[in-house]
Amino acid sequence: MSTLKVDTVVGSDGTSPVTLTKQSAAKAWINLNGPTGSARDSFNLSSVTDHASGEFSPNVSSAFANINYSNTTSQSSNTAAANRAYTFIGMHQAGGSGTALVAPTTTVYRFLVSGGSTLGTNYDAVYIDVHSMGDLA
Repeated sequence: MSTLKVDTVVGSDGTSPVTLTKQSAAKAWINLNGPTGSARDSFNLSSVTDHASGEFSPNVSSAFANINYSNTTSQSSNTAAANRAYTFIGMHQAGGSGTALVAPTTTVYRFLVSGGSTLGTNYDAVYIDVHSMGDLA
């Protein structure tokens, strides 16, 4: 059995980073500050649209191969009452209680955080994390 010890993995040209296209790794992720609507840090995301309280759309830089990618979320706040939050990704009703469904695309998905101190109300959680898994185009 061999052991591979490296500090940096680069592309075959010797300088560019390795692109994960078929490996099972997050192809996009974001650590979002809900109250400000801005990313603390992210990978493969160009921007975030803040639609309303607790309602966001991250925009993916390198498109997914199709809309069948998977998102995992978590969120938390600075207070115990606000920790009762639920995140809903894609295919939700715009505005939380509207009638227009918003389907994900290969470059953008819409989600909302509902709950907080008043369950059923959209909420800007302080820490919102989303990890996206799937094949890139």
